[in-house]
Amino acid sequence: IAPPPWRLRAFDAIRIAVYNARNPSQALDAIIQRLPEAWDISDPTRIIRVAWNIALDKTE
Repeated sequence: IAPPPWRLRAFDAIRIAVYNARNPSQALDAIIQRLPEAWDISDPTRIIRVAWNIALDKTE
């Protein structure tokens, strides 16, 4: 059984965000810490926004 498409997009967003971050491990740690808050929201695109926002914060 394949995961829902939004979940694949979320993981892609996290992967790209971490890859593009200035400090990838710090960005990944921040995303992991905030995953529960994003995952429990009924709007699945929230996890994508959370990942990008964290990565952008870590690149500045």
